[in-house]
Amino acid sequence: MVTYYKIGDMFCASAHGDLPYEKTEKPAAGTTLTWLFTGEPGSRRASFLVNHPAELFMEKEDVSWLNTNRLNASAYDGQTRELPADLLAQLDAGTLRAVNASHPKFEEILAYKPKEGKKRVHAEKPAAPEPPAPQAPARPAAKRTSRPGSARRRQERPQRRAETSSQRFAGALPVKKGKGSRKKSGR
Repeated sequence: MVTYYKIGDMFCASAHGDLPYEKTEKPAAGTTLTWLFTGEPGSRRASFLVNHPAELFMEKEDVSWLNTNRLNASAYDGQTRELPADLLAQLDAGTLRAVNASHPKFEEILAYKPKEGKKRVHAEKPAAPEPPAPQAPARPAAKRTSRPGSARRRQERPQRRAETSSQRFAGALPVKKGKGSRKKSGR
């Protein structure tokens, strides 16, 4: 059974019929409603948008709210069938808000109206860019870009010898050519 309340200029609905606010008749169709629930202020959110009818009757908030299969199969489905069409229409439109009537700042939270239109996001300005370090000449687009600092490591690595392999191995013993240690096939 849903009870309707009028708090200031707001119309509210609740499953609790014993809240200390002025009770009223069902408001006209199209009136924006706010759902009232009760719960310990430290263990429940002060206000939230309702995504599923079962969230209106849950006694506690936990991770089961993330699983729609659990919400669909909840024990509160009998109560969700009794919800008025106006509440279900607001829920489907994504505009039904639930407010904790036990919260110390309940009336302030209830009176909050989100701003219409564009929202500004204030992010910190990025730090001033550092002057670019001298870089190696640009590579063709087909090649992969190098890792930062690889040019410096290349400069620090010892340089290769400019001699050929015949000069390097001039005094070495000759290498035996032939089959060497290859195993013979079992033929």
